[in-house]
Amino acid sequence: MYSTSKNQLDIILQSFNLSSIVNFSTRIGPNSFSTIDIDFIYNSYLNKFDIILLINGISDHDAQLLTIQFLQEHNKDRCTYFKRNINQHTIADFLHKLSYETWDSVFEGNDFNMIFNCFLNIFLRHYYSSFPVIKANKLPNHN
Repeated sequence: MYSTSKNQLDIILQSFNLSSIVNFSTRIGPNSFSTIDIDFIYNSYLNKFDIILLINGISDHDAQLLTIQFLQEHNKDRCTYFKRNINQHTIADFLHKLSYETWDSVFEGNDFNMIFNCFLNIFLRHYYSSFPVIKANKLPNHN
């Protein structure tokens, strides 16, 4: 059941051709649960996305994983797409970078949100460095 505030937010989002997409609880406490995230998507992608809950076990606030299907850039002879090159060499590079982290900011913190954000920032910095997005081309399938 939506609250008046949620209905008002949905009306404002619709005026910008946006829709709210989280329809599950993201914060679960001992005696309550709520959807505290405001995630929205441009309406032209409404049939091209999937969003799932990721229970992280670190706090009472869970994450969401949003996957959007984008159309590939096509030309007569090839398809262009973007990917991350994940193989044994890039994984080894990622693990090597993580092994040199002291993690002091994670282990010395007292605030769960700060600890999680510090961990995530370190993790993502090395992830993006080890697995950058690259442009790739392939010939289209001709059946």
